[in-house]
Amino acid sequence: MDGPGQPTPASLVRIRREEGSLAPNTARSYAHDLREFNAWAQVHGHKGLPALPTTIDEYVEQWISGHDGHRQPAPSTIARSLAAIDYEHKRSGYQSPTHFARRTLDRYREAMTHAAPPRKRKIPRQYEVDGIWGRIKHPTLRGKRDRLIVSLLQVARVKTQDLIGLDVGDATFTENSLILTIKDHTGTPARRLHITRDEYDARDPAPFLRDWLAALHQASVIEGPLLRAIDRHGRLAGTEGAAVRGTGRMSANGISKILNGLAGHALSGWGLSKHHSFVSTRAVRIRTEILRYPKNPAPSPE
Repeated sequence: MDGPGQPTPASLVRIRREEGSLAPNTARSYAHDLREFNAWAQVHGHKGLPALPTTIDEYVEQWISGHDGHRQPAPSTIARSLAAIDYEHKRSGYQSPTHFARRTLDRYREAMTHAAPPRKRKIPRQYEVDGIWGRIKHPTLRGKRDRLIVSLLQVARVKTQDLIGLDVGDATFTENSLILTIKDHTGTPARRLHITRDEYDARDPAPFLRDWLAALHQASVIEGPLLRAIDRHGRLAGTEGAAVRGTGRMSANGISKILNGLAGHALSGWGLSKHHSFVSTRAVRIRTEILRYPKNPAPSPE
């Protein structure tokens, strides 16, 4: 047990916080964890500072087992408590006593990982998908962009990461198809999507893309990102007077926010093209052409 006048770990944390060696939130968390450990140590007749490795291991074992009124904690909570104990021992000139307890924590973390059921992703229902289309305001600039995004995700089955990487010059129209050039993370063309047009499908992305390109040209945008942010005044990013700085290339998070707003609830934009209820039942035919580039191209003749 701690002797009279001996500083407790919690008081030492308070001193370190005043010295500025700990962030305020970290100091508060450490102080709480050390108060919990000190209370347990006093009840069970153990010394809190310095503590024996077996004491810390016993503390973690009882915490995990749910004894003393504790419920089973998350592994991250135990790891933070051990970090607090480790921190105070090292700052006070003692060796870390947490090596046994960390092994116990590793076993507990592994058991929790295998015991946890896999999280199921929410799949949007068909009426929710139809509701997305119904909330798009087509005449507005924002509506033209949003219906193109939803059409490319749902009908053309373009992945979100590929969608945000498209530039103005990556779209080509032929008599019967729309061709999108998809680039990799370095900006090099990696493949082409040949999307066969369906004049009977009201959600065919080709006319939506034509309308959007016309809106871009009207705003004097002839290059750069195809999908751009729009400020609250209805001005395109990258144009004169726009509140959004830079080119305004949209992110995956931005795509998700648009879908969330249209759907009326949290609906992740990632992987939507793989959900059977989101993909159009009359999806257009799509052919992928892989663009292969030699790693060491032959030098051009002079």
